[in-house]
Amino acid sequence: MDSVSYHMITTRRSYTYSYYVSQTKGEKGTIILLHGFPEYADMWADQIKIFERLGYTCIAPDLLGYGRTSKPIDAEAYNSEGQSQDIVDIMKTEQVENAIFIGHDWGCYLAGRFANWQPAKITGLVLTNVSYRPSTRLDLAALNAQLKETFGYEVFGFWKWISSLDAPQLLESRLESLFSLLFARDAEIWKTNFTPTGKLEEWLHADRRVPEAQFIDTRTKSTLIERWEADGFAAKLGWYRAMTENINWEHEQKLEKASFRLSIPVLFIGGSRDATAPAALGDLVTKTLCDDYTGVIIDSCHWMLREKPNEWMDTVIPWLQAKF
Repeated sequence: MDSVSYHMITTRRSYTYSYYVSQTKGEKGTIILLHGFPEYADMWADQIKIFERLGYTCIAPDLLGYGRTSKPIDAEAYNSEGQSQDIVDIMKTEQVENAIFIGHDWGCYLAGRFANWQPAKITGLVLTNVSYRPSTRLDLAALNAQLKETFGYEVFGFWKWISSLDAPQLLESRLESLFSLLFARDAEIWKTNFTPTGKLEEWLHADRRVPEAQFIDTRTKSTLIERWEADGFAAKLGWYRAMTENINWEHEQKLEKASFRLSIPVLFIGGSRDATAPAALGDLVTKTLCDDYTGVIIDSCHWMLREKPNEWMDTVIPWLQAKF
């Protein structure tokens, strides 16, 4: 995306944010797009072009820990209440009263919690890969045991190590190995070498490589690795630590239980081959919390926006046209 379309602000929490904003204001309103780990705002570049042609204004921030946005190390900075306020500050700067939110990965979590913290400022929610769920105190061992019984493997086993103080240094010293696993051609490898407890750390120590997905081109790979080298991972992992240290849960105790039920239109698009976010959780969890829920499963891995961009857009556009 054109660098001149990026704006910079300092939020009331004193964090600097870099974000893309459409140069021309669309007549259909605003879409705010929130990326996940370990990508950046421009992962949405192709989708933004289409949304802008359809008449939407788009805002896509590099979230905390990424690009030219602030990179605090303290996990407290990544709490959902504070980050939701940061997004409000961006909206205020751009004179946006409310918006449709679209998220991927951790961006889904933040978009969902934005709906809880700032319900008057969100009109619709699109969740890509990661489902919406109520706030609960995290017992990681118990959750992994439950998910293993349900799905046959530990879905969040890697969270323990990736939240540790040792993780950034090893990740930064094994970027090629990390990339190879994250974007492996065979998505099933995540169930044995990524999500189970200890397996990601083991993979990186061994500096393993496997064939990479064909939907990732050389330029995308080199750009991501260059950014990871420049940014490091200590800040990015604050998202995980805010969850595993129950910082999010502590903040979310301020919310009324009723606020976790969503009355706005919600579209969940699950990936049938996504090991870190089983698509079944859409109907099992998210659907039960929504008054207006649409659930769709696409034959894709976790990187749906890259692997199946046309199928994703063919799902989102009719939903937008029907709901707004």
